[in-house]
Amino acid sequence: MPEMHIVSSSTIAAIGYDARNRDLHVRFHGIGLYIYRDVEPELFDDFLVSPSKGTFFNKWIKGRFEFIPPENTPKAHP
Repeated sequence: MPEMHIVSSSTIAAIGYDARNRDLHVRFHGIGLYIYRDVEPELFDDFLVSPSKGTFFNKWIKGRFEFIPPENTPKAHP
């Protein structure tokens, strides 16, 4: 699992990026960890510095990438 960065968001607890596999890890409050596949590293960089993680996620990530849902991802905390 990549290093997870705790973020300030009402919906997202932490985000991380696995550069070797191009996987974006997003841990949601009360839901769990989703892994989004084949995400460009620049998108993660932009996500990390975006002022609103939820708005960025909804605009640039949600519905654009294949993902692994929480029931199939590691249970480690951010």
